Amino acid sequence: MMSKVMITLYEDRTQQCAFTSEERNDLMSLESIWGKQNFTLHADDRLLLKHYVGFISTPKLQLQVLPKIFHDSSAYGTPDQEVEFSAQLLMRLLHYSGFLSVRELPSPQLMQRLDYDILELFIHLFLEQFLKLYERHVHRSYEDKEENLQFIKGKILFQPSLRQNYGLRHAHMVAYQEFTEDNLLNQIFKSVMLIIGQKTKSPDNKKKLARALIYLEDVSRIKFTSEVFNRVKFNRMNEGYRPVFNLAKLFYSNALPGLYGGDDQVFTFLVPLNRLFETFVYRLLDNGLSKHLIDIQYQKQAYLDQEHKQFLVKPDFLLSSAANSNDILLVGDAKYKNPIYNNQVKPAEADLYQMLVYSMKFNSNELLLFYPKFIRNESDAEYLNQFKIHAGERLINLYMVEIDLLETDLIKLEQKVGKLVRRIINS
Repeated sequence: MMSKVMITLYEDRTQQCAFTSEERNDLMSLESIWGKQNFTLHADDRLLLKHYVGFISTPKLQLQVLPKIFHDSSAYGTPDQEVEFSAQLLMRLLHYSGFLSVRELPSPQLMQRLDYDILELFIHLFLEQFLKLYERHVHRSYEDKEENLQFIKGKILFQPSLRQNYGLRHAHMVAYQEFTEDNLLNQIFKSVMLIIGQKTKSPDNKKKLARALIYLEDVSRIKFTSEVFNRVKFNRMNEGYRPVFNLAKLFYSNALPGLYGGDDQVFTFLVPLNRLFETFVYRLLDNGLSKHLIDIQYQKQAYLDQEHKQFLVKPDFLLSSAANSNDILLVGDAKYKNPIYNNQVKPAEADLYQMLVYSMKFNSNELLLFYPKFIRNESDAEYLNQFKIHAGERLINLYMVEIDLLETDLIKLEQKVGKLVRRIINS
C-alpha cells in the first residue's frame, strides 16, 4: 500500500525521519539517482539528500525535496512556514527559469489547499490545463486505419486481402483515414491520467480526473516507451496542447536522473538545484540588462590549454559589450549555498580559485558571485562582501551578492540586479 503522507525534506540538510521497512527499501533503491556522494541514510533514519530538488513517488514512498531557504529552521519561523516558503520558492524558480511550462504560477491559496505537496500540484496543473483546452476544443486528427471489413472504405489492400480472406468474397482488407479523438496525443493524456489516478489523494484532483476520463472514454490506453513522446508532432491544430503535453512528459522524462523514466509505478521530477538557480539568475540578468547594450553568454565553454583542448572551464555568465563580444566586462557564477558561516562572509576557497581561473582565462578584473538570500540576514547592504585581490600588476575585484528569492515581484528583482551589475561594471 502506498504511503499516505508526502515526506518533505530539504536539500543539503540532514533530517530525522521515521521510515517503515518498505519505505526504507524503496529509498535505498534511489541511491543511484542522487549518487553515493549526495545520498546518506543512517541506521537511525537520519537522511541527507544533496544536489536535487523535486519529488519521487514510488509504490511505497512519496518524498519531496525542497530548496533550503531558512538558515536554521528551529530559530527562524515554524516548520509549517518553512514548507510554505520553500514550496512557493521552488514553483517560482521552476516557472521563471522555464523548467515548468505553465503560463501562471499557482496561487498561494491553491498550494495551501494541496498542503504544499508538489506532486499533487503538478497533477492539478496538468488536469486543469487539459480540461480548459478540451472543453473549448476537442483534439481530433486524421489517423491511418487498416481493417478487415465487409464493405469497401478507402482503398483495398489487395495482397493482404488475399492472404487474410482467401475464398471469402464478402471481406476486404482496406486502408483509410479516420478523423478521430483516438490519436497519439490523447492516448498519452489518458495513459498519464490512469496512472496519476493511483497517485493522487486530493479530492479536488480526483474530481477533475474523473471528468477528464469521461471526455477520453473512447481513447485507447498505450504502453509508454522512450519513443512515444518523440512521435508526437505539433501543428496549428494541436499547438495549444503543447504545455499540457510537456507536463505529461515531465512524469516520464528520461533526463537526468531519469532512472525510472517510463515506469508506470514511479513518478520522478528532479532538477539539480544549482542548475535551477543558475538559470534563474541568468534570466534576471538577461531581462535586467537587455536595454543597456550588455550581452550575456551563458555557460560558455573554453579550454585553458586551447592547443591541446585541456582543462575545460565553463563560467555561468560572461558579460560583454554589445559592440564587442570579446570585451569581457564581468565574469559571474551562481552558487546555491550559504556564504555566511560563523558570522564570516567569504567564498569557499575552491570557489575563489575557480573565479581567479576565470579572471585569467577571460581577462576580466571584475568577478561576481551570486548567492541566495537565506532567511537570517537582515542587512540591506548592496554587497555581502568585496575582496580586492592583487595578482601581479592586476587588481581583481571579487563581489559577493545575495539574490532575494522570496521577492515575488520579479520585474522589481530584475531591475535591482541589473542596476547593481551596471554599477560594478562602471565602477
